[in-house]
Amino acid sequence: MHQLLSSLFLLTLLSGCALFSPNKDDHTYLYLNDMAPASTSSDQYKSALSRDLSMAGGFYEVSAFPVVVGYVKAQAREQSSLRGLSQKQHQQILSKLKEEFIDDKLCFTVSYQALRFDKVSHLKNWKVFFQNPKGESIPLSWHKDDLNKEPIKGKVMKSGDNLDSWSGSGTACTTLKTELSNGFALKVMPDYVQFPFDSTAEVYWEFPEMVEKEGKKVWKEEKKKSFKGYRGW
Repeated sequence: MHQLLSSLFLLTLLSGCALFSPNKDDHTYLYLNDMAPASTSSDQYKSALSRDLSMAGGFYEVSAFPVVVGYVKAQAREQSSLRGLSQKQHQQILSKLKEEFIDDKLCFTVSYQALRFDKVSHLKNWKVFFQNPKGESIPLSWHKDDLNKEPIKGKVMKSGDNLDSWSGSGTACTTLKTELSNGFALKVMPDYVQFPFDSTAEVYWEFPEMVEKEGKKVWKEEKKKSFKGYRGW
C-alpha cells in the first residue's frame, strides 16, 4: 500500500476557485486543512505544500511536503479511477492510506539530492525533525521500506566539475498528532556536512491563515511573523 504514494500523478486543472480569495496567491492553509476543491489532484497538493532548501554550500538539495488528508484522498481517488475499482475498494484504499499516514500521526515525504559526498548517499544518512513555532523539536522515523531502497546514482556538472550525485526519497512520521498552523518547520540533519557549513538546515512553512469572524471564515489580516525568529534549537 505504501507504493500508492509513489504512483503516477494525474494532472488536472484546479476547479471551484471561488473558494479561494482572489487576493491570496498562497493557498497553503486551504490545502493543509482539506478545504481545497474535491477535484484537486495529488500533484497539485504536492506542488502547493512542497518547500525546498539548499545546504552544504549547494551540494545538498532537499524538498519536503506534509502528507495531509486531502492529499491522501486525492491519491485514493486517482488510484481507484486508474484501476477501475469499485466504491467499496476505493474506501478500502482510502482507509489504509489514512491508517498509514494520517490517523494519530504526522508524516512528511522528503526527497534529497547529494553531490560529491557518498557519506550521505542513502536515506539512512539523513535525519529529520518536526519543529513547531515554539521551537519544540520532534524526531521523525523513516518508513522501513524506504530505508531499504537504493539511491539513484548519476553525474551533475557543478562549477565546471563533473560530480557524482545520489538522490532518493522517503516518508518519515511521528505518532505526535498536531495542527499544522503557521510557522512550523522541518529540520534536516545529514550525517556529514563539510567545513565550514552548518550541520543542519531548516525549511519553513509560513502562510496566510483563515479565522472565524462573525460566523464566517475570513483571511487573517495581521502581518505574519517570521518563524525564523523562533530559532534557538
